[in-house]
Amino acid sequence: MEDRILTHLIRFSIIVTIGLAICIVTRTKPRVRWLVASFIMIILHDYFLSNGYGRIPPFLEGLNWNWTGKIMALGVGLLFVFLIGRKRCGLTLQHNSGSWSAVLVCAFLSGIAFVSALIWGGGPGSLESIAFRLTMPGLEEEVFYRGALLASLSLAFPIRWTVFGAETTPAFLLNSLLFGMVHGFWMTSSGLGFTAGAVLFSSVSGLVFTWLRERTGSLILPIYMHNAWNTAYAVF
Repeated sequence: MEDRILTHLIRFSIIVTIGLAICIVTRTKPRVRWLVASFIMIILHDYFLSNGYGRIPPFLEGLNWNWTGKIMALGVGLLFVFLIGRKRCGLTLQHNSGSWSAVLVCAFLSGIAFVSALIWGGGPGSLESIAFRLTMPGLEEEVFYRGALLASLSLAFPIRWTVFGAETTPAFLLNSLLFGMVHGFWMTSSGLGFTAGAVLFSSVSGLVFTWLRERTGSLILPIYMHNAWNTAYAVF
């Protein structure tokens, strides 16, 4: 069985170590209170995502996907967003000037996703599978990872970076790496579990979603892009 708290500690320790190394090189002082806040957010988010580690019964009976956990985690993510600041977290329809470049990138990558799904997809899933992938992954994960957590880590490591026109911080890298580890790195009583392909793919996806968020200043495109990728392989 996975030791979830130890898993979170190890994942978070990895990204904090990288962040502190960047701070040493750039002679920047990290903000410890925001590191603590980030870790608390991660624990609370995972608690509700996992239905209170199995203690909270699902309120949507007869369904195969984790609607209950995703909806509760989305609510917690939105709470964090409003505590940190809605606009700081990208929960806005207003986009930065020059966001057209992000729209083009989004359209191009969406096309690749749907073409690859047509070629390598395993066939259409159930209606529930399609409905879930069309909504929950992008909404819940982007609100938390590219919204609240990205903002919190940016405040923890206030070093200005520019990545292909996007004004960002080391959180651009740290948030994406953590997102990758969430999908393929865990600890159990018998040792380390690691799926390199899942970590790599999710980290790269995280970089794309984070760049879209930072380039546009909004969560709209990351949510769309995330759900488009998921839905393509559920439909084709």
